[in-house]
Amino acid sequence: MKLWLVLPFLPTRRLGELAVLAEQTGFEGVAIGDHVCVPDQVTSIYPYSGRVAELPIDTEFPAPFVLAAGLGAATTRLRFMTYVFLVPLRHPILLARDVATAAALTGGRVDVGAGVGWMEEEFSALGVPFHRRGAIMDESLPLLRRFWDGEVVKHDGENYSFPAVAIHPVPPVRMKLFIGGYSRSAIRRAAALGDGWVAVNPGVEELKDLLAQLQEARQSFGRDGEPFEVRTGLKGELTDDRIRAVRDLGVDALFVMPWQLGEKTWIYDVSVEAVADLAPGFFARAQAALA
Repeated sequence: MKLWLVLPFLPTRRLGELAVLAEQTGFEGVAIGDHVCVPDQVTSIYPYSGRVAELPIDTEFPAPFVLAAGLGAATTRLRFMTYVFLVPLRHPILLARDVATAAALTGGRVDVGAGVGWMEEEFSALGVPFHRRGAIMDESLPLLRRFWDGEVVKHDGENYSFPAVAIHPVPPVRMKLFIGGYSRSAIRRAAALGDGWVAVNPGVEELKDLLAQLQEARQSFGRDGEPFEVRTGLKGELTDDRIRAVRDLGVDALFVMPWQLGEKTWIYDVSVEAVADLAPGFFARAQAALA
């Protein structure tokens, strides 16, 4: 099982040094969060806590694929993945172009974690109907794949219509598309359209149940024999036993949050220095636990 370092809420100007540190330490990649904007007041329920989200207005959310391209220039091996990118908030032509550009500039070291989003205020700010986000996602994903495969695409759908167009550059390798979410719709979407599934922060038992649902859905689509990856975070402390438990469920990669490295603090107060100090020791301990 590979280890990835998540880089949320940290100063954008210092993410380059953390990417270099992650590569030198041995992490397979870094994961990048996504919100287009931060509302002054949030009343939406964060689905993974069941509570109204706490999101300070000055939280930094750099453009994910611009960031991936920049971090790629500072590294040689490290991979980059959105965790997760809010597909319904972007037009598929623009999104396909941005992803392909980042992939070209990093030599194909970009993976796309895609989700429908949860913060209704963000959709309202951009004029995108929140209640249609699942339908928009389902329409966009096949279009993205066709663009990345170099096709000339003409489309007339419920949410998007455009004449025959193509985007270039195309990615130098086949893009890996991971679908995020715990709902039945998200699980079926991952099973039907994804190269993998990504989860935010389930507990071990919850993860076990979700993986069983995913396997059943993949079988229903006749895809259980195809290559498929699971990447996930884990709620709570990352003890040796819990890291091994995730590995034993067949998970391919574990996402590590900065506050899980050992510094007990509010998630928005984690310092770059703490991440730099604690990441190498955590990585060594986790590797020993998995040996």
